[in-house]
Amino acid sequence: MAITFDPTAKRIILDSTSVTASQIWIAWIDWVATGDNSKYLPAMMQVGGDSLGSGLFIPPYIFLLNGWRVRPMEADHDLTITGNLFVDGGGTPVVRTLGQYQVNVSYTVPVQAQGISISGSSGPTSTEIANEVWSHSFTNKLLTVAKFLGLK
Repeated sequence: MAITFDPTAKRIILDSTSVTASQIWIAWIDWVATGDNSKYLPAMMQVGGDSLGSGLFIPPYIFLLNGWRVRPMEADHDLTITGNLFVDGGGTPVVRTLGQYQVNVSYTVPVQAQGISISGSSGPTSTEIANEVWSHSFTNKLLTVAKFLGLK
């Protein structure tokens, strides 16, 4: 599979029906390092990919920048993009083919936990949670050391 780059049109051109966001990232890194391709504005940036230890990693997120988009191969097909591929600031990462082809795009992303802050609010602190737990009515029914020793 070849991934090619058209810096004038700001297009990442695919020639297959399946690609991962990481494959696109690696192809771009290789392309930028070739000739004078580094003179063009960056096509993408990556966040994540950091090690959590024990062989676990934060999934990488690839963000297309500066108007760059992915163009599917010139044929009727179903395109599957696996991984986290987004457009910085929002939008659709995939554009139409040049010809009149029917391309159905599906995105497959890994399952992961994400926190969402609404209206700049944050969740309770650990102290607030602990205070709420210990103020609950069930705490007077807990077996303490003194009560345990009194059972003998």
